[in-house]
Amino acid sequence: MSAGNPAWFDVQAFGGTEGRILAGTRFAGVLQSLDHGLTWSGLGSGLGGREDIRDIDVDAQGTPYLATYGDGVFRLDPGDLTWAPVVSGLEGFMRVTTVAHDDLGYMWAGTVDGGLFRRQAAAVSTQEYPARPSMLTLGAPWPNPSVGSFSISISLPETAPVTSQLFDVLGREVMRTETILPAGMSEIRLNPSIQVSGLFWVRVSAGADSAQRAILLRR
Repeated sequence: MSAGNPAWFDVQAFGGTEGRILAGTRFAGVLQSLDHGLTWSGLGSGLGGREDIRDIDVDAQGTPYLATYGDGVFRLDPGDLTWAPVVSGLEGFMRVTTVAHDDLGYMWAGTVDGGLFRRQAAAVSTQEYPARPSMLTLGAPWPNPSVGSFSISISLPETAPVTSQLFDVLGREVMRTETILPAGMSEIRLNPSIQVSGLFWVRVSAGADSAQRAILLRR
């Protein structure tokens, strides 16, 4: 990471799309890299600088969303690159630890003490969803960054064989595990052996469903 950016331990979440990596920090906003992590710069305005960013996810249009602990959810306006809060319906449940999107156009937000919320268009539904998910959903890896093993939560609509893969930034598979997990929430623990430190992608698949998350691994 280039000079002047937050230290590694300040970075808590990774996300992005092909060609762009996003790093969410604790109290230092969002960083962006367009060269596979060689250099970083700040992304967007509108954050107060005290947001505790726990997760990043990107919708089908490539728009990033942030889950923050204490300030709810933020969305990056692709026009003026401003982070705007998406908190209607989340009042009282602003400690959001994970955010994800499904194929039906919904954004899902997992909170500490309010359960699971979903959003479509500009509103957040206040309906809670404690029951089984309708598709595979994947939480944020923890700890992130990690030295050695890390955990990642997964929710399944039914018992299914699950394949977990770890890829480097060049798309090379460096680890694969297979297991059978029950319906509902489970935790997968991975202990990869890597040759060099860097950014990796965790992909978890169950049947036709799959999801992936970014993680920074250090030797």
